[in-house]
Parts: sequence; structure tokens; C-alpha cells
Amino acid sequence: MGFYLKLSFLSIIGVGMKYFVLMIFLCAFAVYPDTVPKQYQCNKTSEIMKMDGKADEASWAAAAWTDHFVDIEGNTKPLPYFKTRVKMLWDDKYM
Repeated sequence: MGFYLKLSFLSIIGVGMKYFVLMIFLCAFAVYPDTVPKQYQCNKTSEIMKMDGKADEASWAAAAWTDHFVDIEGNTKPLPYFKTRVKMLWDDKYM
């Protein structure tokens, strides 16, 4: 009888261990969701640009605005108080 009791106890532990491993595996995906980081497009310009804070060159009119910035931690943090977006260009000398 002791042999059968030991055998059934080990089989219960074996089944329990399978569920434990499955739960650890599923929790790993819950902690690290599959999110794609935002990407931005920065076009090259051939126009000579002045770094004066004014967007009066023709290349700036063609440059696309980014989406509004969000916190680097994503949805775990509240949205920023101020809406912020930028235009980006680069040339052979500057970015």
C-alpha cells in the first residue's frame, strides 16, 4: 500500500509541475507584451539649412510631422501633459 501511495503522490506532483511550468510560461508573455516601438522617418535634404529655429526653408514644408510623443514606458504611464511633435531632416553635414 505504501508503494501505491508514493506512486500516486509522485504523479500528482508531476501533473502539478506541468501546470506550474505552463503558468510561468504564460506569465512571461503577460509581463512583456509584444509591442512595436514607434518609428520615425527622417528624410535627407540637399538644401543648405540654417540652424536658427525657424522652419522657413522649403525642405521643412515637405517634411512630415511625427506622431505626438508618448512616455518611453508606453501605456504604463499617463500621456504627457503637453502634446509634442517634431519634424526631422538631415543633410551631409548635420542631422
